[in-house]
Amino acid sequence: MATKAQKIEASLRKQLERKGANEYHLEKLVEDYCKLYDIKVKLQKDIDDEGVTLTEINTKGFEVHKTNPAIAEVTRVTTTMLKILDTLGINADDNIADVGGADDTGL
Repeated sequence: MATKAQKIEASLRKQLERKGANEYHLEKLVEDYCKLYDIKVKLQKDIDDEGVTLTEINTKGFEVHKTNPAIAEVTRVTTTMLKILDTLGINADDNIADVGGADDTGL
């Protein structure tokens, strides 16, 4: 069974094929995107496990609360992932299936 990162990689490669963009450097960007996806998952797990703030003892022996550094990192990783998608020319509008036709109000 394929992992989420493998499914994402297959989807991105298929989208590049549809665009006729089968270039080596673009394939490498897809690999980078998937590695960043795995990093993002780990960062989010850290936030889930440790919380938004961490409690530490400072050098004077006092308990201090600090923002979990994973929060800033997940933001940076997500931003980089979005930049990769932009570079690849992949966006949601190109990939949303036209389920409801021209009138998607459901009426």
